[in-house]
Amino acid sequence: MDFMNQDYWKTYGDIAKAEIRKQLELGRKRFAIYPYGQVGVLVKYILNNYFEIHEEYIIDNGQADSKNIFRIQDIQYEKDIYFLICSVNSGSYVQVRRNILEKIPSENIIDLFGNVYEYERINEKKVHEVLAFLEEFSKYE
Repeated sequence: MDFMNQDYWKTYGDIAKAEIRKQLELGRKRFAIYPYGQVGVLVKYILNNYFEIHEEYIIDNGQADSKNIFRIQDIQYEKDIYFLICSVNSGSYVQVRRNILEKIPSENIIDLFGNVYEYERINEKKVHEVLAFLEEFSKYE
């Protein structure tokens, strides 16, 4: 897949590989992907092609077809399946995590990109601080 060569995907891919590798070192070998947007597709690609692991479930309420992609409500919890949260969308950050926590215990949830979201929020705050400073500074020119 060509998208793996793009810098944006490479960064998320590196984060996903590192976290999945860490989970494998902990003996965790069964994974589900949730949700299945662009980042979910990337994580599936990494699981299948880099680690040679086939996911147990793909979960996405909006794309569910009951054959390959399931709604959260339709899956059966198994304590040795770990759910990879594949969401970097700040607009749905809380809802995605809330939905899975209603069905799956937190110890079985791996938030692949939670730190990325926090980093982006911190950077966004910093950008606003710099812009405010520059705006104030420009008043004195």
